[in-house]
Amino acid sequence: MKHLALLLMFVAAPAFADVTSSGGLIVALAHAKGGETVKLAPGKYSLQIVGVNPASKVTIDGSAGATVTSGSSCSNSSNLAFYKVGLKGSNAMPDGAYGFKWANCSNIDWTDSEMWNADRSGTAFIAKGSVNRGFRILRNKIHGWGDGMSLFGWQNTTVDGNEFYGMGADCLKISNSVNAVVTHNWFHDAASLPYTHPDPMQWQGTNKNFVFSFNKIHASGQGTGDYGQGPNTGTIEGNRFEMSIYQNAILHSNTDGVAKNNVAISGTKGTALFRFGRMKHFGNTIDSKPVD
Repeated sequence: MKHLALLLMFVAAPAFADVTSSGGLIVALAHAKGGETVKLAPGKYSLQIVGVNPASKVTIDGSAGATVTSGSSCSNSSNLAFYKVGLKGSNAMPDGAYGFKWANCSNIDWTDSEMWNADRSGTAFIAKGSVNRGFRILRNKIHGWGDGMSLFGWQNTTVDGNEFYGMGADCLKISNSVNAVVTHNWFHDAASLPYTHPDPMQWQGTNKNFVFSFNKIHASGQGTGDYGQGPNTGTIEGNRFEMSIYQNAILHSNTDGVAKNNVAISGTKGTALFRFGRMKHFGNTIDSKPVD
């Protein structure tokens, strides 16, 4: 009996047979229990997930080659983990069009996937007019959209280890957030595109207790900025800004908090600039020279 008990401890979480359709996924999620995995067969899925709330997290596994198509959404749902589920845009997406829209969701993971579009239109992730809590967006590649992600009204959100590149406009916008952590991401190669204002990080509205840390920004527009909106409170720490289009590595005028140990490298448009506004600041350098 002791050997049997030990064996059961190492049995993987139950998994459903491969789901092959969008409707099949909705049915599977309705019956899934916390800790279980729903596997998606290779193919394209248009999802409209509403009111799915298992007691603990259910994994949606797209590692076999599953892709969610643009216009998909999830609302009033919780405890879902999307693992290696691709997200594909469509050409010539109009203003306001999106890959995936979130509304009133909580405790959601989206990890280890690729989110891409071909013509720099639309927004990969969007959420406006609702509150979303407890999201973890980890280790994804997001490229080729108009905007990467517009996360408005999000609380306790972590954006960590992602790669954002080739956007038509801005990589990441966060607005009216509480406890947003944006860390260890790589924003790059927007400046080579024929657009005038590709920014890696915009803080819009009022944001409380944000953290922007240990990110690398290369060949993009400005670095991180509040653009006079706010008031905000936050920490900007340990980032590396390699400038190319604009000079402003940090552009915060209505933010309280600390900016420390950031590095900026000037580009062809002139010497890089840190505009700290009201933020306390120390340990920051531009072209290897202290600026505090």
